[in-house]
Amino acid sequence: RVLTGNTGGKSFIVRRKGNSVTLLIDGRGSKDLQITIPVENTAKAACMIFETAGGETALNIPKLRRNGFGDSGNMVELGYGVLAKDNKFAGADYRNVFMLIDRGAGDKSDIWENTIIRCSRKDASREKLVFDNIFMDTDGSGSDTFTFACFDGILARLTPHDASCTGGKPRKDGSLDISMVVGLPSFSYSLLADSVENMEKGAVASRGNFT
Repeated sequence: RVLTGNTGGKSFIVRRKGNSVTLLIDGRGSKDLQITIPVENTAKAACMIFETAGGETALNIPKLRRNGFGDSGNMVELGYGVLAKDNKFAGADYRNVFMLIDRGAGDKSDIWENTIIRCSRKDASREKLVFDNIFMDTDGSGSDTFTFACFDGILARLTPHDASCTGGKPRKDGSLDISMVVGLPSFSYSLLADSVENMEKGAVASRGNFT
């Protein structure tokens, strides 16, 4: 751990050359705001954590730029090891764990009104699920709320394409596009009639398996 004092600014650059790490506060390269971290503190480091040890202003990093010109967001971790025993997150495939962000800070029961972000990876040694490139408060309202969800089924977006007609009669060329959002692209399906000629409502129009 390296402690520094009397530093401040709106941005900073982390620059590493070999085992030497330099922090440039405000990104101007000024020696007055330049901090060099000793080699022995960085030689075996797998990651770095920046935090405020004290001060009137909280550390706020709304976005992160990792090389180049594009902001790559922040990393969010869900520590399933501190949750109740046998919680769903502990044994879940990380690809079925999601972070849901409500940009309007409302109580939205419709999942499509939230931003859905899939878990990037699972760090089993630290009992954490990691989400990369997360952007919070993208509209500047300061009203984002978020939660985590674990799906043990499938979630898909369905886009229907109506059948065409010839001589006032429908042809059998309608289709349904299925885009998998959660789960593996292997499932059984049943299509039920709603308003189909010569079929009762709720009758099975088609069924099958997709693998």
